[in-house]
Amino acid sequence: MNHNYETQSSQRGSAMVKMLLILMIVVLTANAGVQLVPVFYQGANLRQEMNAAVLKATTIPRTGFSSIDDARMQIEALAKISDLPKDAKVEVSMNNNVVTAHIAFKKKVPVLPFGFYDYKYEFDHVAKPSSFSAN
Repeated sequence: MNHNYETQSSQRGSAMVKMLLILMIVVLTANAGVQLVPVFYQGANLRQEMNAAVLKATTIPRTGFSSIDDARMQIEALAKISDLPKDAKVEVSMNNNVVTAHIAFKKKVPVLPFGFYDYKYEFDHVAKPSSFSAN
């Protein structure tokens, strides 16, 4: 049997190049996940905590405080521990005897290293007790 083991020079090293390309894609995807997952988790947690604070302040306000004052104190404390950007919009108001809280902010999240791409995360949530209707 006569085998011809000569290969073209353009075919040499192609497996290594493909492996490095796939490894680079995996590393960039993992980096994006490491950067984005905490931001999305913080947003979901902030929504949940806002809803709980408004419901708690509406149903059982602290002794000596009105519902709106109690909600305002809880939301401001939540904003402080959540490490919100300085330009975050935090509002607590009462409409038709229902306490509502609104937090909105934008945050740049570096997805790709070296500043090649930044994701613009926008948080905008209005919390009000679900058992009440504002209409």
